[in-house]
Amino acid sequence: MVGNFIWGSTSSRTIHWVSWKCIVKPKEFGGLGFFDVNIHNRSLLNKWSWRYGLEPNSMWRRVIDAKMDGNPRVILPVSTHQRNVSWIWRNISRPVQNREDVFTHNLRFILGDGGSIDFWNDPWASSRPLKEVFLRIYAHFLLKEGKVNEFGLKENGVWDKFIRLRRPLFDWERDYWLNFLNVISSVTNHSASSDCLKWEGNSSGLYTPKTLCEKVSCDRSSPDSLWKLVWTGLAPPKVDFFTIRSGLRKPGITESDLIRCVLCDSCDETVDHLLFHCKVSWNIW
Repeated sequence: MVGNFIWGSTSSRTIHWVSWKCIVKPKEFGGLGFFDVNIHNRSLLNKWSWRYGLEPNSMWRRVIDAKMDGNPRVILPVSTHQRNVSWIWRNISRPVQNREDVFTHNLRFILGDGGSIDFWNDPWASSRPLKEVFLRIYAHFLLKEGKVNEFGLKENGVWDKFIRLRRPLFDWERDYWLNFLNVISSVTNHSASSDCLKWEGNSSGLYTPKTLCEKVSCDRSSPDSLWKLVWTGLAPPKVDFFTIRSGLRKPGITESDLIRCVLCDSCDETVDHLLFHCKVSWNIW
């Protein structure tokens, strides 16, 4: 529906001057500020996973845990393929298990009492789970699963309690072990509070569907102040759209690497040249 509005909802096929991927970018990134329906739907579903971690004692979460055989001690929903789990909840919880997903990749676990964060599988000490960062240390541990408080908590800057290793470390492994201790000891914990979540895709640390849509649409590009000037309302919409197309090197010519003025054919076609410097345009003015 949005595409038909942009490209013209006529019965005949029209030319799409700009790709849909570019259109759904925010205006300050050279797009038109529209959103991708699939991404927007995913961003709204992710909000349930976010609330699941922030509201552990709420009535709706207790109902979900009871209905879906959930674990009240986990901070994020666990994807399951059991028959009694609805397909809606499967779609909500599936991206949480994928570390490459934009939502999950930007999630950080803030350590509190350590009762809800998985020691090995949750990214609480670094941007990646400890099991992935310190694979050799993980292989030497006797305890492969458990919450952070089952492995110990930091008291006065020192890790209070630790689990035994399967064997003594070799000399060449001790630096690796010290690095592991430094990483987990550098995390500040608030033992008087519960574990919580932070989303690094937003400067406030809070997840919102809008910030996820912007993060996915921008594709790691940087905002340009030029695009903000286009949408100031000083010119008619047709002029704004022409400026956008010109800035994106899409003025209706397929040879985007060699764009010549269609009037004088002596210079590259730019907004300044077309309106002011072109000899043909100058005669018209």
